[in-house]
Amino acid sequence: MQRARYDQRVLTLVEVRGPERDHDEARQWFEQRGWPVLDSWPCGEGPTAGVLRTRADSVVFLVEVRFFGARNGRTGQAAAWRVEGLARTAKLQMYVRRTELVDPDRELLPHWRVVTVRHRPTPPRVPRTRAAVVRFRWLALRTRVMESAGRYDTGEFASGTPSEARRLARTALEPGAPAAEVDVRPTDRRGRAGRPLDREEQIERGVLRFAPWLLLGVLTTVVARQAHGGAVVFWLIAAGSLLAAFLLAGHMSPHRKGEGRLACVVAAALLALLVHTDYLSGTSAALTPVQALVTGATLFTITGCYLLVRQWSWGDWLTWGAPLAGSLVISGVVASGSVLHAFYADGLDLNPRDLDVPGLWQAASALKLLSFLALVLLAPAAWGMLKHCHRIRPRDGSNVAMYALFLVAIVVSVGSLAAQSAATAAEATKEAARDRRAAPQYFGVKPKWTCVRPVVPADRLPTDGGALTASARPYLLISVAGGNAVLWDAEATPDPGAFKVPANRVQLVPAPSPTADCRTTAGRPTTR
Repeated sequence: MQRARYDQRVLTLVEVRGPERDHDEARQWFEQRGWPVLDSWPCGEGPTAGVLRTRADSVVFLVEVRFFGARNGRTGQAAAWRVEGLARTAKLQMYVRRTELVDPDRELLPHWRVVTVRHRPTPPRVPRTRAAVVRFRWLALRTRVMESAGRYDTGEFASGTPSEARRLARTALEPGAPAAEVDVRPTDRRGRAGRPLDREEQIERGVLRFAPWLLLGVLTTVVARQAHGGAVVFWLIAAGSLLAAFLLAGHMSPHRKGEGRLACVVAAALLALLVHTDYLSGTSAALTPVQALVTGATLFTITGCYLLVRQWSWGDWLTWGAPLAGSLVISGVVASGSVLHAFYADGLDLNPRDLDVPGLWQAASALKLLSFLALVLLAPAAWGMLKHCHRIRPRDGSNVAMYALFLVAIVVSVGSLAAQSAATAAEATKEAARDRRAAPQYFGVKPKWTCVRPVVPADRLPTDGGALTASARPYLLISVAGGNAVLWDAEATPDPGAFKVPANRVQLVPAPSPTADCRTTAGRPTTR
């Protein structure tokens, strides 16, 4: 049977009131949730004797409640919330009377390598001369250096205190085998005498508390250095965040007398300098304030959504997963032109089929559309953070109103951001055509100034949306798609606009500049 995943284990005294069938049903619900029932007593007996009032219809279960989330001051309350939610689901009278957090944090035992001892020099029985003593000390030093380099390792391993590791290395694992003549050498500094052993989760929790403050301080410093109004506020936030990061880094070491704390603080300062590339690169702005804010929001979104997704139930999937999955599918559709290209074409009064965009650029535009989800995903990311820290009381089932509102928020937000991005690009193209300068590119659409020369008589040149005039000025070629050349006429009256001509009935020659004279321009025709 697959083991259920969880983060925390809390011993919980649960009182179940009702007839005997309710007691049996409660035990079945506990086992169904993956919560082991360690023991049970009638209320007022066992550990509750003299503590709780005796009730004939009440049984107290000692249950180990297992669930996701952080270990903090609200973990016990979170366990009680889980039991209360189960009581509502099972329609049973359950009361949480006591909780106690189980601490399974493992000690990080020192690691040792087993080495042979035959190479070690034998001290002289009677060191009569100074030369013999010097030679022995030199050989002993050389031996220690070679052992530290792993020259005499046997390939075996032991863990524990120095004496335990030495005895374990010399213990015969097979019955009747002679004890080995070996010794051990340390592979880290955890085996020193009087040094307290580190805990695995203690170090992880220290890093998780320290890293967000350091990142906040670094990113806020970037904003403060380039902010004009309110820079003092950003500097105060940055200073407070970095100070909190350094203090938390100093408390990550459990050593006596503060041993190792200075090293942790120095390492934190070096890490801050490495992350804050302004000071190392010598540039005035390695990161802009917008980039700093986007970086922080992206990391917050990724972390919060991960914490939310890893503990999702079916109700959460219906509430959060379906809208997100739908948005991802919609934004990934690039078969007949991406969403952004459709908005861009609409801004130029064109059809998406008038833009011949390679598939790679369509995929890139889909990724751009996905980036717009970052702002919308801040809400579920914050939800995931609060839920992980037990700031939100879990509920059974889904909320239809939240589902509908969140779905509408995704569609409206992503659609408005995509439309605004494409509209801005289309407007920039129109301004470039009006001012006769180079037009910006937009995800594979590369407008360029082109001399258009008809190769058929004017009466045999059909056009759509405008007229091709015999002029020395170049046109802005938007794209060549579906056998048509899509041109933008910046000087058309009364309103500038786009029109299409058959590409096989005109000669397209790149213009050297937006103001070039096409009558004197010679070049290789544009082919698609």
